[in-house]
Amino acid sequence: MKNNNYNPNDFSGQRLLGARKISGLTLQGLADKMNMEISKQALNQFEKGQSKPTEKVLIALADALNTPVDYFFKKTDIIIENIEFRRKKKLTDRNWIQSNIRLFHI
Repeated sequence: MKNNNYNPNDFSGQRLLGARKISGLTLQGLADKMNMEISKQALNQFEKGQSKPTEKVLIALADALNTPVDYFFKKTDIIIENIEFRRKKKLTDRNWIQSNIRLFHI
C-alpha cells in the first residue's frame, strides 16, 4: 500500500474472518459485494493466512465490509481480569483463588 507503514505479513486473516461474519456475509456474498473479480476460494485463502491480498483487494475488502483498511493489521489483545463467581459452599478457599484468573491472548 502506498504512503503507509503496513507490512503485508502483518495482515490478519482472523480479523477478515471476524469482520465478514459480523457483517453476516458468506464468502460468496463478500466476493459479490466487492465489485471486482475475486473468487470465494481466494477470500478463504486470505482468511486462513495461506495468501495475502493486494492493495487493490484490501481496499475493496474494507469498502465491502465498511471498515478501515488498518483494521486488518491491528493486533488483538484481550485481557480478562477480576473474574468473580458466586461462591459455592463446597468451594474451598484455594479453589476460589484459582478461579480468579488473568487471561492474556496476544
